[in-house]
Amino acid sequence: MKQFSKVIVSLMVLALAGCAMVPVQPGMGDKEDDKAPRLVNSEKKDEQGRFLPTWDRPGAFGKVTGNLKSLGDIACMRARADLESVGYHSKAEGMDGKAMPGGGFFCWTKANGEKQDANAPQLVRDGNALAWDRPAAFGAVPDAEKARGAKVCSSIGNFLAIGYHSGSRDLTGKPIVGGGFLCAAKI
Repeated sequence: MKQFSKVIVSLMVLALAGCAMVPVQPGMGDKEDDKAPRLVNSEKKDEQGRFLPTWDRPGAFGKVTGNLKSLGDIACMRARADLESVGYHSKAEGMDGKAMPGGGFFCWTKANGEKQDANAPQLVRDGNALAWDRPAAFGAVPDAEKARGAKVCSSIGNFLAIGYHSGSRDLTGKPIVGGGFLCAAKI
């Protein structure tokens, strides 16, 4: 359990990064455009009546890969469990027109939606910390696991469970008894 806790902390650097969606997935370029995309209000509203953000120039994002893909997946899943990152721009702008700390991610609906992926995530070493190799493999936290997820994630600080996978694997590739949680810092 202590190893799992270290993993979560190592993945929480994205609390300030941005994430938004548009209705149709645009093609991502091999590299980001020189002109940064900006967050704008869409015509859609959430349950509380607030306008949902989107990007004004989705085609300005470059492909997101490697460790940045993992961080982006967490940023996107903070918004909704069925999202993953498909693009990144290092100079993406917030609604105020200022560059967002950490850049911005273009989020898109995962092929498996809120369901966990058939290929379980595994803990890996990331320098001196532990990380999940594929955060997007996590599904939504089931109602039956929410209390346990809250306990596990809050035990490492001010974190909440944003994902769950019943087949999560430890560093040696063995299944973690009871599954694993993807935790993110509360903001």
